Amino acid sequence: MNTRIHKYKVYDTELKKFVSGFEAFDKVCGWENDETGSHIILRQERYIVLQWTGLYDSKKVEAYEGDIVREPDGRIYVVEWETSEACFVLAINDPIYGRHTRHFKDIKIMEIIGSIHTTPELLKGVYGKIT
Repeated sequence: MNTRIHKYKVYDTELKKFVSGFEAFDKVCGWENDETGSHIILRQERYIVLQWTGLYDSKKVEAYEGDIVREPDGRIYVVEWETSEACFVLAINDPIYGRHTRHFKDIKIMEIIGSIHTTPELLKGVYGKIT
């Protein structure tokens, strides 16, 4: 039985950069004490926590939520979590045909070229409005 490894990266919306390792944990998480004991709390008003999908692109780069990927033919997709399907998908908002998705396993033939957080301009005209 394979156990899925859970990895995360954190985007700091004020510094406009990704933070990682202990720096990310220290900034995003804190401790709260109450009558029931100590609890980890998340301070997400400034930070966006992005989960690793468990897969890699064609260049063996880890794929995370919010990554922008390009197919060999040039089409652009965004890695998104699809709640209704409980899985990651590659999504596109086509101005003519609307939003559609494709199976995430296809990322193995694609290349990560950016992130909706650091390079949203890559989506201008090809993805529509970022939600």
